[in-house]
Amino acid sequence: MTSLRTKFMIGAAALALPGVLLAASAPANAAAARVTTKIAKVTVFHGIPGVDVNVYVNDRITLKDFKPSTFAGPLSLPAGTYKIDITSYQSDMTAGMKSADVIGPVSVKVAAGHNYTIAAYLTTMGKPTATVLDNNISMLPAKKGRVTVVHLANAPTVKITANGGTLIAKLSNGQHAQAVVPASTYKVGIVAGGMTVFSTKLPVAAGVNTIVYAYGTYPKTFAVAVQKVSAK
Repeated sequence: MTSLRTKFMIGAAALALPGVLLAASAPANAAAARVTTKIAKVTVFHGIPGVDVNVYVNDRITLKDFKPSTFAGPLSLPAGTYKIDITSYQSDMTAGMKSADVIGPVSVKVAAGHNYTIAAYLTTMGKPTATVLDNNISMLPAKKGRVTVVHLANAPTVKITANGGTLIAKLSNGQHAQAVVPASTYKVGIVAGGMTVFSTKLPVAAGVNTIVYAYGTYPKTFAVAVQKVSAK
């Protein structure tokens, strides 16, 4: 699995390539089938509250005024390497041109056959940074689902509970962990300093990786977002 410290924004590169989505359509023959094996699926998550951003791929703006707390994708991206720059949308508007990078520039390689989520988030010092998660899409046992929790919040180390029991004992900013559980709906809690600081009901479907992102700054802008990725 790609390290969570890998730099940001593979996913937005797909927007720069008009033919990408066509390449991911159902193959009509064996040659087309071989083409689709060279594609990565990519979702982008914006987890920095209060900052709208622009995304540049190979110096071309491809994602404009991307709002916090939202996802873009899943997108289909051919295997390759891309130059990515992330800027403030407001700064770009004020300057009338591309402003200084918030993140980047970085050179990012996309591997075929993978399913990624790329997220901008805050460190525990409140600094904008970013990461890529190579989502686990391996086959699951019958009637089982996978839960992945990603700690992207400006918040202390936490414990994750499910129906009152420990699901993940310890998780710090920039880290993720996963567990395979029976398909069901769980009461999931985030515990810090011995106190439950957040709880929600989380449906976990069979054959699906349910990914929970904790982001923002605790307690003012702390929130969670959920993504579901089907296993192979």
